[in-house]
Formats: sequence, C-alpha cells, structure tokens
Amino acid sequence: MLVTIFERPDGRQNLIEIANVYPEDATWFETNGVEVSMEEIHEGRYAIYGDIGMRADDGTPIEIIYLTKTGETCQDALRELRTMCENAQSSR
Repeated sequence: MLVTIFERPDGRQNLIEIANVYPEDATWFETNGVEVSMEEIHEGRYAIYGDIGMRADDGTPIEIIYLTKTGETCQDALRELRTMCENAQSSR
C-alpha cells in the first residue's frame, strides 16, 4: 500500500510502499480512494491521516486523524484509521 510520509524537520514528503498493513485494509483504502499519510509525532508514535475526499468550504481536505499508542503495530493502527474513516463516510 502506498502512503505519504512527512519527514522531520522540514515536512519533506516521501511516497513509500508499506507492507505492514492487513490485506483487507489495504484493499479497503484503495477501493474507497482514501489517501493515507503519516508523520512521527514523538519517538515511536505517529499521527496517521486518512483523506476521505471531503473538503472544507475553503477547499482544504478534511482528514481523519488517528494517533498511535506506544507499542501499537502499524497493522492495528491502520485498522483503527479504517474504522474511523468508515464511520466518517457513513455519516456524510
């Protein structure tokens, strides 16, 4: 699955392929057109963003944000993000 990584200290963006995602979640993100990005916010903790295609009045993306827990696997964090994205999409 392709994700955008925002790197410190300047926010440089890198598009990378990640393998630590449950296959059914990768398929769901791709099928639903959800763009996933992430950045490290503290050693070992990440903010993971899901752009579900909604826009604010000014045109900026409304992103679903999941903050990982210490020791949480990438697979489980992406599963949580998927659940949050599904809930946001169903409440449109």
